[in-house]
Formats: sequence, C-alpha cells, structure tokens
Amino acid sequence: MINTDTYARIENGGIVNPSLDPLDDDPEFDALHDELVATLPLVSVVDLLVEVDSWCGFLNDFHHVDHAKPRGEDQREKLLATLIAIGCNIGTARVARFAGFSPEQLEWTANWYLRSDTVHKASSRIIRYQHCLPLADHWGSGTLSSSDGQRFPVRVKTPRARHMSKYFTGTGATIYTWTSDRHTQFGTSLIPTTLREATYVLDAIFDNEHGLEIEEHTTDTAGYTDLVFGLFNLCGVTFSPRITDIGAQRLWRMPDTQTGGVSAGQLRHTIDPQLIIDEWDNINKIAATIRHGHLPASTLITRLQASARQNRTTRAAPARAPRNGHRDDGAVGCG
Repeated sequence: MINTDTYARIENGGIVNPSLDPLDDDPEFDALHDELVATLPLVSVVDLLVEVDSWCGFLNDFHHVDHAKPRGEDQREKLLATLIAIGCNIGTARVARFAGFSPEQLEWTANWYLRSDTVHKASSRIIRYQHCLPLADHWGSGTLSSSDGQRFPVRVKTPRARHMSKYFTGTGATIYTWTSDRHTQFGTSLIPTTLREATYVLDAIFDNEHGLEIEEHTTDTAGYTDLVFGLFNLCGVTFSPRITDIGAQRLWRMPDTQTGGVSAGQLRHTIDPQLIIDEWDNINKIAATIRHGHLPASTLITRLQASARQNRTTRAAPARAPRNGHRDDGAVGCG
C-alpha cells in the first residue's frame, strides 16, 4: 500500500514521509476571507466577556471560597478585571492602573474567587453552551479532538514556570489546550515547559464536566509515546498522532509474526504477550481509573514513567518486550 501511495514511500528499507508542498495562493479565497473579516466588528475583551456572561452566566460560578457575600456592589467588575489580568498574562498591577481598582483589591479577588474548581466550572459552562449552538453542527460531530502546547513567558509567580533559554529570557511555561472538531476548546492546562506534553494528553479527555464524548484524538509528535498509545487503546479512544519522521519510530510485532521485504526492516521489535497476560488486571485498573476520572491521567503516567525500568505494569501497558541494554524511550516519555 505504501509503495502505491503518492505521499509516503520506501527508500533503503525505511519509510520516508516527505513534507507537504505549500498550497498555492487562491485570490478568490483571499477575497472571501477579507470580506468575511470586514463584517466582524472589533470588540474589547471586557465587552466580549460581559456578552458571553449574558448568554450562559459563567461569572456565577466564581464564588467566594466560603460562599461569603461580595464586598461591595462592584465585585463583578473586580472579577472581570482580575480575569483579564490573569487570563491575558498581564498581571493585576498593570490592569489595576486603568480598571479603577487597587492592585490589592484584584489580588484579593484572585485569591478568593479564582480557584481551580471555579475556573473549571465556569469553563465547562461555556463549553456546553458553545457545543450546543446550531452553527457548531456544521463544523463537526464533537467526537474528534486534538491537543497541542504553546510556550509563553510568565510574569506572575507560579511553581510551574521554568527557566529555558531556548524559549525565554526569564521564566515561562507551556499552555496545553484541547480542542474538539466543533472548535470548542474544552481543556486548558499550565504545564512546565521542561516536561513532555504526552504526559498530560489524556487529562482533559476524561477529567472534565463538559460531557463531550471524544472517540478519536490527535496530537503532534510531542504528544506521543508508546505508553500513551497503549493507554488510549485501553481506554477505548482512537489515538491518531501526526508523527514527524515516522521512519525513525519503533514499530512492533508479535514474536511469531513472519516478516519479509519492506516489513522486515520496519518490524524489528517484538512485544511480550506473557507480560501483558501477567499484568492484565493491573493494566485494566489503571485504564478504569483514567476512564472514570478518579485520578488525573498525568499523575498516573508520571508515576508509571518514574519506575519504567523496574515496573512490569509500565512495560506491559504499551505491549512491548524488554530489550537488554536499550532504554525504552516510549515508556519514559523522552523519545
């Protein structure tokens, strides 16, 4: 099949997956794009948040940690200013200059109202509202999703910010997001830039309150490891990563599978069926824990990766045999 494909091909016994050619400019498309953009009014972030709140009431999910009554009649305005300060990575001190509040007032609002549980509930409310819009039906079924990370410098104090001279002059972090084919961004997580994104890729798919039933998920190469492949399969979700340099990746086969021709050069590594049988109960417990959201998948994956060399369950999950003298990059997430 590969030999008849006009894209991938076999060279010197390996798979070659060349880059796509750039699309030619389409004047008709460009004109339509410009016409569409011209019909969209420019609105401020504040006006946008106020209007979205009028549709679904997401600001009601930001409540005081003790459910205490707001201080003053302008608490919603303070909340909006704080959301912009934190969400746009501007900082409360800079926003306070033009919002008419003191930095201390916005810091107080952030500490008592912007918690992980309130942000999660407010986001889920917006996601459910957008997902049910009639226009979203024309974009997709809502069962296909993708995720990717973007690196940003971070000015506020956070334990997840890291120094990495390749990307930042100071500290920064990766904002990892999940998006459905209905253009619903149903998950966002701030993760250290020094960690591989694959550790977190399963989190928002199951640990959520938005109710989306994801059946297939895709990532780039950074979101893929052998372990993640195995966990997706165990959880009943199709994993379709877009992997750079597919010819350099390890492909696996059963020990008794006969290979020849092109496959002989590609399917050089064998899985260990007995290891899977021995660890089957533990593997299913891990899958059930992830599937039902009892524990974030990233927490479990981190623990499995930390003991990848000694832990038989970690080696069995992606179904591969141990290889003496070789590090298993897929298991430890450093491939």
